[in-house]
Amino acid sequence: MRESCTVRLSYLPLAVENDEPSPLISVRVRMGRHRRDVPLDPLQAEATSLFGLSGSWSTIELSTINVGTDGELAFMPHLFGLPYDEVEVTYTADGRSLLMR
Repeated sequence: MRESCTVRLSYLPLAVENDEPSPLISVRVRMGRHRRDVPLDPLQAEATSLFGLSGSWSTIELSTINVGTDGELAFMPHLFGLPYDEVEVTYTADGRSLLMR
């Protein structure tokens, strides 16, 4: 089983507004170019090149994200097992909508 990706939000406490099921408004992820500290096997590198995944943003379905009370988000990595280099989270905390990158 693939490991999950985690992100810790800075501004707490998380707040659910207007009877929404989650404090999250949207979550997008982006795969960048290969980093030296994250080795890719040849199949992953080929998939990245073939599908033009490097630099593209993808939206993650909010219902698939586990939200911890401490502001930690956990979600599954890309289908091909590729690591995400950047995560953009829009969420509500303490009655304000925030964007974290």
